[in-house]
Amino acid sequence: MTAADRVNAEKRLAELSLPPKAREAFERGALWRTKEILLGRLGSMPFSSEAFEQVGLVLLLMGDDLEAGRYLFASGLRRTEYASSIDLFLARHGRKSAYELVAALPQKVKRRPLAELPAEVAEALTRLGFPKNHTQTPVAKAAIKPFKVRAKNKLKDYGCVVLVVFLLICTILGFSAVVDAVAGLFKR
Repeated sequence: MTAADRVNAEKRLAELSLPPKAREAFERGALWRTKEILLGRLGSMPFSSEAFEQVGLVLLLMGDDLEAGRYLFASGLRRTEYASSIDLFLARHGRKSAYELVAALPQKVKRRPLAELPAEVAEALTRLGFPKNHTQTPVAKAAIKPFKVRAKNKLKDYGCVVLVVFLLICTILGFSAVVDAVAGLFKR
């Protein structure tokens, strides 16, 4: 983050309506305390782009660009001073698929349906391959399905390999010898 971006982030945070305790901590320069207060509020209030932006800005000022990118991306707000942090977050977590990106998002975002997320966030997820038809399912639940399908496919693959090996052994040793050997294992 450049010095100009830092100044812009400080100005933007000063413009936002922080809760009184967070404002007090910010003015004292206690960024860790400001972050704690804002993160505590995220879990207890409805989804708010401004709340995610506030957390992201504090993290930016603390020098944690990757974590700042997570919250600034989730806010859906795109400003020039946020670009490097958001790009860093997307480069780290959005390379392979939308599902990897979903796993890295804050819990508050994962619990929302795609239709209730900021347009920029929903657009980025669909661009990476997140199914558009999951508009009413929470994003985290919709992201689980492909992993289950992948596990079932692996099971089928392993089952086929075991069957081929069994048939190969039967061909070499003779079917009755293999059946007798397997039956002997279960008689013990």
